[in-house]
Amino acid sequence: MAGDDICMLLPMVFTIAFVVSRRAADGKSGAKVNLPLFPVGFAVLVALNSAGLLSEVTTNLANDVSR
Repeated sequence: MAGDDICMLLPMVFTIAFVVSRRAADGKSGAKVNLPLFPVGFAVLVALNSAGLLSEVTTNLANDVSR
């Protein structure tokens, strides 16, 4: 169950950032969407790991550091 909840974390963070930035723009065209860097970096690392582009040493090190 926890895995299902975490799968929705990135889309929700991106959606909230988009909505908040659009409301802050007050109808100005070309408003910039400010995305938090942590979820962006997390998404990039997930994609790299899923594509098999990260070595086992790198993933083991990241696992050790995260504990």
